[in-house]
Amino acid sequence: MQNQNRPDFLASELPIEHSADWRFLLPLSENSKGIIVGRELGDVAQFFNTLKFSAQAMDFPEFEQELRNASANFDFIALPLGFPDSFSDRVVEALAAASRLLRPKGRILLAFSNRYTLWEAAPAQKYLSTPMQIQKTLKQAGYCEIVLYAALSNLTLPEYIFPLNRQAAAFALDHRYRHKLPFKARNSQIIAFLATFLLNFFPFYFATASSKNSSA
Repeated sequence: MQNQNRPDFLASELPIEHSADWRFLLPLSENSKGIIVGRELGDVAQFFNTLKFSAQAMDFPEFEQELRNASANFDFIALPLGFPDSFSDRVVEALAAASRLLRPKGRILLAFSNRYTLWEAAPAQKYLSTPMQIQKTLKQAGYCEIVLYAALSNLTLPEYIFPLNRQAAAFALDHRYRHKLPFKARNSQIIAFLATFLLNFFPFYFATASSKNSSA
């Protein structure tokens, strides 16, 4: 019987590695140690362990407890489904505390749904932000070397993840989603224009960053 509290991708027969494609956004090496926040992501953490990355899945109460630990023990912290509503007024505080858990060269990964997407509305429980706002939030929390990626068409099982720049967006639209565009928009010049316009309006994003302490 399927667990009704688990995201669909964890209850499906799809290989679990496809739901962890965001791992390629982190500078992981053999024996990297990290936290994957979301108890429902236990299967993803187990998959990481088979790749010789030491990953521990935590629910948010456990993560809050870990944030009280001042020791820098981790190479990565991943929040691939973002923050829950209960963190909406203390995201900066939580991110600042998380930065102190990162070892030198460690990075955090944070997913978010676009508050102003032109795609279908994000589920209410998703962490909402914008590319501009998330950069401001991460900087306020003491992070640097921020890199943004767009994700289509969802966070739990993304079909495509690409760097947030015009060239990558144009390639994604032209080679992966051209068939979904109106016929008159299937022109390379129009696609390039659309890519520039859509950079801030994709439905989902991942952000990765280093803390200023860990990158020193």
